Amino acid sequence: MHQCNLFGTRSKFQFKDDRIDFGTFFIRDTLGNVGTVSKGILRHEGFDNMDFDFGLSTNKLLVLNTNNLTTDPFYGKVIAKASLSLTGPLEDMVMNIKGQPADSSSFFIRAGDSRESGQADFIVWKTYGKEMIAQNTSKGSKLTMLMDITANNLIATNVIIDELTNDVMSAIGHGNLKLRATTNGELDITGQYDIDKGNYNFNFQSLIRKPFVLKGGVGSYIRWSGNPYDAELKVTAEYEADNVKFSDLGDRLAQQAGGDIEYIKKYRGKVRVVAHLSDNLMKPDIKFNLEMPESSPLKSDPLVANLLRQIENDPNELNKQVAFLIIFNSFGPMSTSSQAGLGGIAVEGIVTNSISGFISSALNKQFSNIVQKLFNDESIKVNFNAQLYNGSYLLDNGATASNSFNIDRTSLNFSMAKSLFNERLTFTFGSAFDFGLTAAQAKATQNLQFLPDITAEWKLRPDGKLLLTFFYRDSYNYQSASGKQNRSGAGISYRRDFEHLSDLWRSDRKKKKVKPLVPEVTADSTSTGSNF
Repeated sequence: MHQCNLFGTRSKFQFKDDRIDFGTFFIRDTLGNVGTVSKGILRHEGFDNMDFDFGLSTNKLLVLNTNNLTTDPFYGKVIAKASLSLTGPLEDMVMNIKGQPADSSSFFIRAGDSRESGQADFIVWKTYGKEMIAQNTSKGSKLTMLMDITANNLIATNVIIDELTNDVMSAIGHGNLKLRATTNGELDITGQYDIDKGNYNFNFQSLIRKPFVLKGGVGSYIRWSGNPYDAELKVTAEYEADNVKFSDLGDRLAQQAGGDIEYIKKYRGKVRVVAHLSDNLMKPDIKFNLEMPESSPLKSDPLVANLLRQIENDPNELNKQVAFLIIFNSFGPMSTSSQAGLGGIAVEGIVTNSISGFISSALNKQFSNIVQKLFNDESIKVNFNAQLYNGSYLLDNGATASNSFNIDRTSLNFSMAKSLFNERLTFTFGSAFDFGLTAAQAKATQNLQFLPDITAEWKLRPDGKLLLTFFYRDSYNYQSASGKQNRSGAGISYRRDFEHLSDLWRSDRKKKKVKPLVPEVTADSTSTGSNF
């Protein structure tokens, strides 16, 4: 009866030398449900060495009522038909619960690593000295809960994979689970939970959330054999991308042999991404395939089926198309095996960097918020970006046309800016890491290039139009023996905003005064009287 407020009815208790006999009485929860305490004996030796022997049964009672603010390995709100017993001494109590949901309920199991605090480990606290250990003057209490739960469709079971990012798999199904939990934080789960339906919110570090629907009737299940973090998973989940056009695949679509493909190019509708998750719950093996929904007019089209099979036969192409469908609800330009078609390859590079830019922009907000809260300083800004590009063309002037567009290098840039003197002076400290993605590029540029970047900006005018800049930065250079070159210097710039080109040649003093949207309020010279 975890965190449940229960109210007893009037009953007669018998006080004896070595025990208190509570007899039989009824209890009622906050929802008005009733349970029967069929046995209630508390043995003691002068109210020391207490030993419990209680029994309870109910057809419908609130037996669990906790939330995620606790550090318990599980929480939720469960209304169940149950039988319960509490036996043993205070220092080693055992509660046996057997039951099944009797009304709409929700049960959460923490299967992630961050259940203790619910916070990210950004700060490591170091302790100096040695804390004095208090001596125990009395025996502590311990409770072991043994639960035998028969799940049905009245309860929604939620497995929390990552509590920080709200990565939760919610399912309704059936099965039998046996849980062993102690007040010392131990948790063991055995049994299999067969999934009838549910959903899984795909979550990429709180940046991208997409709803996947758990498919029932295909043998989906979660199986525990003791360790809650080592569960076996077999789940099929689906995501339907809306308003997808096959024409976005590019010229590859036209290579389908036979048949009229114009109606395929004109199609605009749903395409289903199917994810097959298996093996370990925390590190599942994920395989994808693409299919058309049952209601789609192209569901049984042989040309479309052949096209989707071609995509699935190329793992790189499949992963790319899945990413496009999940993030953008669209297909991406399809690559050919020979990497011909420079335009398509160039578009791939543009789109890839667009995805990097999208993720980088979101990460900038996250990092800036974290650093600002950490130092309690809103003037600190964090910038992160990633760029993918081709370096083979620079190393080999005789590179083929297709190779000149292939992505084989990446540059990661990270910087932190701090403003002083009411944002008149800004220091930016950062670095770039440039490295090759292929063996040839890694060998040619000594694997990894560390490229520092330091900038100081001084606003000569309070409005920031006139700016003085001092800088030192390194950049990647394939011609240098070290693989990099450095630059330093100073610059001065002038910035001016305008709405019309003629405003550039007009003095601020000669500009027409803009009529205010709200009339100015002036003092009335004819008013009389004084205020003291």
